[in-house]
Amino acid sequence: MKMIFVNKKSKKNTNVKMLIILMMLIVQNLRLYSSDFDLTPMNIHFFGATVFNDKIFVYGSNGSYLLSTDFGKSWQQYSLLPYGNIFHITSYKDTLWSVLDCGIVAWSTDGGFTWSKKEFQLSNNELMYYILPTEACFFVRTNYGIYKLNKDLNITNVLKDSILYIKNDNIYDFLNLPIPTFKWMKYYYSFNEIYLFKNRILLLSTNYPGLIVVDYDLTKLDTLPMQDHIYLIGEIDRITDVYLLNDFIVLNANSNLYITEDVYSKWNYFFPDTSFLNPNDPNRWNKWPITKYPDNFFFWNNKVFIEMQEASDGKYIPSGRSINDFGISPIKLYFKEFIKDESGKFCDFVKFRNHFNDRSIAFVPGIFFPRLNATKYILTKRKAFVGDSIVIIPGLFKTIIQSRDGCYNWDLASCNAAYFPELILNDSTFIFFNRLPYYNNTSISFDGGITFQPTELLLDTLYRRIAEVDSLGNIKHIVYENYDTVTFFAIFKKASAFFIDSSGRGFFIGTDDDFRGYRLLNFANTINFGKHFKFDSSLKIKTYSRQFLPPKVEMLDGKYIFPLIDYEYPDKWYHTKIYFLDTSFKKVDKIITPEFQMVNQVFPINHNHFILFSFLSDTIDPKNLRTFQIRESFDSGKTSTVLFSFDERLDLTQYYVHNKDSIFFVVSNPPRLFLFEVKSKSLKLLYEDSVVENILLMVISDRFFIVGRGLFLENTDRNDLTQWREGEWDYGKPNFESVIFKGNVAIAGLSDSLRPFNYYKITLKKGTPTTVESEVEKRYYTTKFWASEPYPQPAGVRVKARIAWDGSFDVAEAIDGVYDSMGRKVEGKERIRVTLRDKGYGELEWECSGVPAGVYFILLHWAGGSESVPVVVE
Repeated sequence: MKMIFVNKKSKKNTNVKMLIILMMLIVQNLRLYSSDFDLTPMNIHFFGATVFNDKIFVYGSNGSYLLSTDFGKSWQQYSLLPYGNIFHITSYKDTLWSVLDCGIVAWSTDGGFTWSKKEFQLSNNELMYYILPTEACFFVRTNYGIYKLNKDLNITNVLKDSILYIKNDNIYDFLNLPIPTFKWMKYYYSFNEIYLFKNRILLLSTNYPGLIVVDYDLTKLDTLPMQDHIYLIGEIDRITDVYLLNDFIVLNANSNLYITEDVYSKWNYFFPDTSFLNPNDPNRWNKWPITKYPDNFFFWNNKVFIEMQEASDGKYIPSGRSINDFGISPIKLYFKEFIKDESGKFCDFVKFRNHFNDRSIAFVPGIFFPRLNATKYILTKRKAFVGDSIVIIPGLFKTIIQSRDGCYNWDLASCNAAYFPELILNDSTFIFFNRLPYYNNTSISFDGGITFQPTELLLDTLYRRIAEVDSLGNIKHIVYENYDTVTFFAIFKKASAFFIDSSGRGFFIGTDDDFRGYRLLNFANTINFGKHFKFDSSLKIKTYSRQFLPPKVEMLDGKYIFPLIDYEYPDKWYHTKIYFLDTSFKKVDKIITPEFQMVNQVFPINHNHFILFSFLSDTIDPKNLRTFQIRESFDSGKTSTVLFSFDERLDLTQYYVHNKDSIFFVVSNPPRLFLFEVKSKSLKLLYEDSVVENILLMVISDRFFIVGRGLFLENTDRNDLTQWREGEWDYGKPNFESVIFKGNVAIAGLSDSLRPFNYYKITLKKGTPTTVESEVEKRYYTTKFWASEPYPQPAGVRVKARIAWDGSFDVAEAIDGVYDSMGRKVEGKERIRVTLRDKGYGELEWECSGVPAGVYFILLHWAGGSESVPVVVE
């Protein structure tokens, strides 16, 4: 039964509330709907790239695409639809055309900013793959056949045949969700395209090795076997690519190129030297080893190239060992250009300029291996070019590899194999972290989740001496192996602790695992937001694989403070070690709690005074019976007393420190939301629901929500967080599985009746009012300071925000200055002005002219607390 708790109010509070109600009547309906949110999917798989009027489009899953108007320097993410896979975007004259697998044709006449759409009823399991616009009509390829549409997008004819069937192979992502790859014998996308050549439709198919020819009206289908047009000896493979070259057509068959003016006539060798790459030449392997044999030709600026992929330079996974089974070595990508002498008797492919040397640690689920590097899932056959300088290669897991100077320099512009949101540092900086067993890789976004950068390999290598001994302890032989960050991240079953602060410093602690009898280093630190991690042998942090909710890392006077559960049977049952890690990563101290006390979260009031959120194990049955408690310690956790105890068995499912006075947490069985007030040491039940499976607190731009599976509630009175009402959602009821939030941003794992499951960035749309835009309303009463959303946003010359505080401090004195998104102080408070409107209310104004574009924070400090006002400057 759903319960919404209501507290009685004093007469004074009632009067204030009546005033608020009157103001809400004056201001039109200010209730927040999901249409007031911007929901942006974070985990996108790209299926192709195209160029239109110097704009670069990279398109993919969840109806989303990235658009660059500055030739790949920066990107913006847009949504064509909240669902469906965009499998193709192309252009004809001044219009962009697109197809989504769910049977939708879309077009844009303003360069991809807005789209019109038409939906078609397809057969069961039929998917749209490709669209070919012409002067008089459109052709659309599906996995069952081909459609012809007139200029009004009405179907005029359909041709379906088993020979046209396209096999849709899948890989599976971290949540076991299928990702379409159209992968067949290492070839991508060749079989779902449509080629118009001399008024004939040319097609390839997974069900036929040769060329398929269809007349313009879709009334006749011919199959052209390769042996009828190419002189072949031995086994016939298949045609894997078709290229249109002026009045000629070029075909890739058996890893060689053939050219013809008429598909029904003989297909001639493309290269002047007919023995070059000739599959009938028994000596071809002398010049082209099987590992270097070309399988992907492409034409660029009327020149022929091949694309090559090898193992990346520098770091390798130890060969012949179990780690190599993971297949997680990064890639090396480069092009080779075709050259020939004047006589045409000599021809070759030579390396074209420089290569892309991948250094990413980006583990994803594999097909033949448990995991692969995400950059191995690039789709080179859907790359795009801008002139002779820019190359864009898309891939799964939001991957973009690009060169902006004609292949002299390469850049991994984006790749997110971490998948799971972990930390929000500010409105534009997100850390994703993969907590699945034997993954542990990270990615970071500095542009609000549009692009991501994975952790990279370090330059150093740790050499380890592993000695195998017999039963008597005698050394049988010694093996020397090199381990780097790839090896370490892939070996650890779990991450015991992970944290990165706003300055970019942080750490990773893996479980205390063995690898072939060798105890690995399980502590790594970073000073650049996780771009590189350094595994350190000087710090020993022993952990136990069983942990509860990941511990929130607190910072206090140059120390990272966090608890880790440990187990030392039979010497010591479950207990906790509270660590005090120097932010320079040179020293770590620890406090050991009494036996059977498992501390999950630590809230330090000062160096000695701690609030502990703990589980007390039963002394008789410690593995199965435990009690959840809130405890207080005055000696850093060595001893503690119980403040509150829950007799029933439950789990701590969410823990959120709102400020120094307010800690929110959610427990299970049944799901309940509590507020613990630090100053008064009081506990309040805010919401309980015995019907839903889970509940979560979500706070965005000072608005409080309770979400869950089929649950979306909004707080109606910030002075009373027991007051909730049903919120409105645009597509059915949302199903929230997880959420993290900070400031103006939340990232939630959710789905609804239209949106497939993804991790969505949730923000309030610009101009969305708060529940009450009144100066008489404060934030929740335990908060000492509140600021409205700054305006205008983005700011140019000056920016303002309405502020309120409890009067316990001088707000003008509390202003510290302005900091950038990297945590660097950019200016003091000289250009910040506070105008008092009433006692405890006023307006804050910052003269921001001359400040470079970016995200900034106006920081305020007072005794016992601090707050910041985020500002975007254009």
